Amino acid sequence: MDLDSYARSLVLWMVGVAAAVYVGKVVLRRLPTGWVRTAPGHFRVPDRFALFLVGMATLLIVMEPVHLAGLGAEEVLSRWRVRLPYTAGAAFVAATLSGLLDHVGPLRAGLALAWPSAMYAGMAWVLFLWLRNFIPPQDATRLSELVGYASPFLTLVTAYPGAAFASGATGAIVGRALGR
Repeated sequence: MDLDSYARSLVLWMVGVAAAVYVGKVVLRRLPTGWVRTAPGHFRVPDRFALFLVGMATLLIVMEPVHLAGLGAEEVLSRWRVRLPYTAGAAFVAATLSGLLDHVGPLRAGLALAWPSAMYAGMAWVLFLWLRNFIPPQDATRLSELVGYASPFLTLVTAYPGAAFASGATGAIVGRALGR
């Protein structure tokens, strides 16, 4: 995946912290029982914090071609098409680990992963609907041009939170089943 260097460092930082949280939880479960009584109280991390970090990394991956790299329309769409399976896979892995270690439910995992990119998609839809209202109804050619130009962007920007939610919910179900 070809990311801008700044976006790459942020994504790696977020995924690295999420991995450290999961490793820390595994290590704390392997400690002797005398240490376990005191350690979790001092090193408590919210159950969905790692999922939130992976969701924010997904948001950065979606935003990077538009805001940081400043690419044209076709390059943005091609990068989004390539990156969608990677973000869905990351959401699945994170939710599987959260379901396995914390017994996080599918709805909570899916929402924790999807809401950052869902807010971005919501802003894109609001902007589209707002711009569409400036075109008079009698000027159907300009309206159809706007819809034709914006449709692939709106479809893909909406696919990211959908994929994160579906992969996250599926991963949490799998993780909970493995944790029994």
